[in-house]
Amino acid sequence: MSLSLANPVTEGSLPGRHAMVLKAVVRSYIESGVPVGSHTLVRLSGIGLSPATIRNVMADLCDMGYLTQPHTSAGRMPTDRAYRFYADELLDTPTLSNAQQEAIRQVVTKRQEDVTLTLQDASLMLAGMTRYACMVLVPAANQDLLRHIQFLGLADTPHGHQRVMALLVTVTGQVQNRVFVLQEEMSQSQLDAFARSLSKRLQGLTLAQVRDQLEEEVARGQQEYEALLQKILETLQEATVSRLIVNGQGNLLSFPELGPLDTLGEVMSALDEKRRLVRLLDECLKADGVRLFIGSQLPDDRLHHLSVVAAKFTGPHQHMCGSVGVLGPSRLDYDQVIPLVDYTARLLSSFWHTPQS
Repeated sequence: MSLSLANPVTEGSLPGRHAMVLKAVVRSYIESGVPVGSHTLVRLSGIGLSPATIRNVMADLCDMGYLTQPHTSAGRMPTDRAYRFYADELLDTPTLSNAQQEAIRQVVTKRQEDVTLTLQDASLMLAGMTRYACMVLVPAANQDLLRHIQFLGLADTPHGHQRVMALLVTVTGQVQNRVFVLQEEMSQSQLDAFARSLSKRLQGLTLAQVRDQLEEEVARGQQEYEALLQKILETLQEATVSRLIVNGQGNLLSFPELGPLDTLGEVMSALDEKRRLVRLLDECLKADGVRLFIGSQLPDDRLHHLSVVAAKFTGPHQHMCGSVGVLGPSRLDYDQVIPLVDYTARLLSSFWHTPQS
């Protein structure tokens, strides 16, 4: 699998020994969560350097801002800068097992009534596979393409006014609907004829384009069924907001470095608010490939001990762009998470086909 980060930070290379030691420290700390000493590296990494040499190199890496030492008798821990350099420069070409690929493919390619159900299932799957939290930015429906419009006459109100449901069906199977009351009676055949006329003119446009065109027609006052168009416009106004699915928040409770319960409570509160996370995942829509946000790059101070790996996916006809991301502690298992996010985003783009009529 070919993989490149969409937002690498180029800091120049490290000398060979320094890069080798940094890579070993990062991998050891990701696995254990325990500060890493020179003897630990000699025992675990097989890098072929003496403890004294490793200590000197680690001291250099501390001076360069790649490692930190919680106290003088402890080993070293990677900084956010170290994780960034590791992901950009030192990460081996990541791969997924056949079983992992098949598990993702089964979820993503399953035909569902609403694409949101697929995205929900994908989020749950990634949270389970990674043991971190997973976020999926569900694209705003106004990016979707219109398939057809339908009006359904309903039972009249107690005061004898006609009730009608407007349905806007998109190519991805999403349905925007609104029930409203008409002041002037219309037969079902009239409603059907108007729906066919609208569908013929507007089919294949995004819902945002549909809204713009109908607003122009209403402004010109040339439309016979202006009341119906006004109700469609009200329906379209509700299709402009992206939604965020978050699953697996409880997985973060197993990482003690995220702090005491009150700190974890702040993390959970930040995830529940979602607004800033939506803006973060919106950033992923600006470039293809996997993007990495570490520590202070996250948009909320409560999340500065965390990292996010995210990637964009694209729906039919390059519309309906969304993003999928995994959120965990800074010592995220980048070797595992980056290929999982990348593969999931690619499959969502590849298999998000227009439903058959």
